[in-house]
Amino acid sequence: MAEYATGGYFHTESTAARPNFIGSEVGLITKTVQVPASLGKQDGKFKIAPAGTVIPANDATAQGVLFEDADVTNGDRVGAIVTSGHLLGKQLPAEPTAEAQEALLAKGLYFDDWVPAVPETPTK
Repeated sequence: MAEYATGGYFHTESTAARPNFIGSEVGLITKTVQVPASLGKQDGKFKIAPAGTVIPANDATAQGVLFEDADVTNGDRVGAIVTSGHLLGKQLPAEPTAEAQEALLAKGLYFDDWVPAVPETPTK
């Protein structure tokens, strides 16, 4: 019987600690998406798309922010993105561009540490 139990079912892997980027859990909405392997970064022997990555790209096409790390070592992976709620943009692995922030703001995703530029009003 012991020969069956020696294979081990548990595997522990040390990874980098990442800062929390959730501003508040109130109003947080996540959706399931396909995380492309092209967003992964090599982390030891694994290719990881880090939590906080803007999906699908850090530009005006932004749909949300990856909720947790996704292992894309073997190709695309199903993951969750935050599409609505409050985040801390300066804690993300790459700060969203102004275009990405505007696109995400239009979807209901707010960055508590980012204030949108207010157009100057002409003075008389």
